Amino acid sequence: MPRLRAGAGNRLIVPVRDTDGALMSLQFIAPDGKKRLMAGGRKDGSMHVIAARGGTKDGPIIVAEGYATAAALGKASGHAVVCAFDAGNLKAVMEALRAKHPQRTIILAADDDRAKRGRGNIGLNRTALASALVGDRKRAAASARAAEDARALAMAQ
Repeated sequence: MPRLRAGAGNRLIVPVRDTDGALMSLQFIAPDGKKRLMAGGRKDGSMHVIAARGGTKDGPIIVAEGYATAAALGKASGHAVVCAFDAGNLKAVMEALRAKHPQRTIILAADDDRAKRGRGNIGLNRTALASALVGDRKRAAASARAAEDARALAMAQ
């Protein structure tokens, strides 16, 4: 997995790219977890790709909302993982991936946002919507507990 850079204020810098690899924006993640996209950059349909272990290009692609979940899932599974950056971008990322990789299985790893009061369960709702609208053949929704398990497994290795 390529290493990301830390910028001013020890903020992690995550490249945001389209399916051809062109740089569209940057996401900055502060040590306290607050995230910000570069002003003027493009997010819709853009993503950050974490390559599969061994560089294989024929296995499943896992799509996660945030970088930390995507990195943990990549480390735990060895599969290619795509970070969509937020629930609102899942549909556009799924459409872009489906167009680029029509034969690959795409698995959606949803954030289980039920603990966030007053917002409904945005992660699970947007995952179901993206999957239904894109017409993907397979869909999986990982709970927050499963994502935490993946992080714990990745840290133990």
